[in-house]
Amino acid sequence: MTAPALDASYFVERGFDVENVRELTGGVSNVVLEVRHAAGVFVVKRALERLRVATEWLADPRRILRERDALLLLDRVLPGAAPRVLWSDDHHLLFAMTAVDGPTWKQEMMAGRISQAFATQVAAILGETIRRTWLSPELRDTFAARHFFEELRLDPYYRTVAARHPDLASRIHALIEDSCAQPRAFTHGDFSPKNIIVTASGEPVLLDFEVAHYGDPSFDLAFCLNHLSLKWFHLRNHRPSLEASLRAFWQTLSHTMPEELDALERLTLRHLSALMLARVDGKSPVEYLAPPEQVTVRAFSRALILDPPLSWDDYLNRLLTNDQDL
Repeated sequence: MTAPALDASYFVERGFDVENVRELTGGVSNVVLEVRHAAGVFVVKRALERLRVATEWLADPRRILRERDALLLLDRVLPGAAPRVLWSDDHHLLFAMTAVDGPTWKQEMMAGRISQAFATQVAAILGETIRRTWLSPELRDTFAARHFFEELRLDPYYRTVAARHPDLASRIHALIEDSCAQPRAFTHGDFSPKNIIVTASGEPVLLDFEVAHYGDPSFDLAFCLNHLSLKWFHLRNHRPSLEASLRAFWQTLSHTMPEELDALERLTLRHLSALMLARVDGKSPVEYLAPPEQVTVRAFSRALILDPPLSWDDYLNRLLTNDQDL
């Protein structure tokens, strides 16, 4: 199948009076376009087969249909938490959704605008999604396939790190096995500040559900907490705000989904340790850590993997007292 050229002619053929088509930032794995037409604006997304990274990284572009289905689910479970699907071209593996304007949460934090209140809102969305999909047989069957998650998360993150740190390999492979054995709720799989828009009203809107599946939601908890933790090492002048955000995030989860969080805490902390190392030594390292910061994060995360935190308070205490000179 040959993918169509996503220019104005494609949308004109679909009946839109097109005024402008421009490419947005699609990260390493997607083509994302903003299409303005006489009646309004929408965003079109198509997944890439070869990702835009230095090393070869291939992934099934049919994951775009999983993302569409995940957005349809969120529209039922938690309306307004994500864009709404408008139409889909399954043959050419793309879909259109409502446009959401605003900077990403990552952009806000990197600019020094770190909001405890916003962290609370994000945690509430995550907690409600987990609580409302917890142990659902219907969703477990609908979103059972997880090979997109394997291709874009477990392989480039965990298995790559295990290969590069042989002394940690058995622990990381055990984490993969334990995580895969516990499908408990809808899992976004890329719950990152770069995939969360800060709207003009200050509300969070989630993006990028291409690896969503019914699986281990502690991965989502850890994925977001990892990014907040990495900012701790990088944005040293903003550590009080980051600490407040970390505390608010976990406290909100404990209020939103207390029973579920109790069941997920230990596994969340194991994921957090491995993800931190993966964002230094995996296939997709974060771009903002300077070499001395990478050294510090590597040492800190390795220590966590070798001696896992017993509780959230234990983890947070270790992070806050890790003050090596960079």
